[in-house]
Amino acid sequence: MERPQPQLGTQNETLGKRILAWIVDAIIIAVITFAVSSVLWSDRVGSFIGSAGILSFVYFIYFEAEYGQTLGKKAMNVVVVKEDGSDCDWTASVIRNVARIIDGFAFYLVGMIAILLTDNNQRLGDIVGDTIVVKVATDVDGWSGLVIDDVREEDGDRYVVLRNASDGTINLSEASITDGSGNRFRFAEGFTLDADETETFRVHESFAPDDDSTFTLTTRDGTEYEIR
Repeated sequence: MERPQPQLGTQNETLGKRILAWIVDAIIIAVITFAVSSVLWSDRVGSFIGSAGILSFVYFIYFEAEYGQTLGKKAMNVVVVKEDGSDCDWTASVIRNVARIIDGFAFYLVGMIAILLTDNNQRLGDIVGDTIVVKVATDVDGWSGLVIDDVREEDGDRYVVLRNASDGTINLSEASITDGSGNRFRFAEGFTLDADETETFRVHESFAPDDDSTFTLTTRDGTEYEIR
């Protein structure tokens, strides 16, 4: 199991997938807990409830810290990332999952209300853990691995430095990047970036990042990714 690439900017499109993912995870935890409690304890009801609670914390914290997604989230193609787009680490995972004690009140009524009232569809655990849940990026020639290392000016000219953060080669033929002001530039036919390779481009002087320093990469089939 590998940590997938997130499709940033899709956190408001994942509520249904998150609910289904939770159902899948609940079934997995229930099956494992029943099997373990049946073998180890005679008081099956009491041991089941206690074991399920412990296993839930271990399960969610471990999988989201190591892979950004539980088995349920993997089945639904969603992944947990930090608000800045970086990987969900152990600290963030522990915080967001301990907060399930509050979010889970009345069958996740508190968490659901928080998701519906926040701009980024965050439950309380996401808010305090600085995390969001987004779709897994569709792998189109590895384009989801593209990041912007720098935007700088030299002698009155503006430059953008792109880096391939994936493990493979990114084919950028006929793709384009748009900034927060709607300015766009396109890549040359046949242009590629190898793993961890960078390339510096001179762009129009009006080309500038938006307030969050994000850009939109548009592939030739119309797929869009937010890159930073």
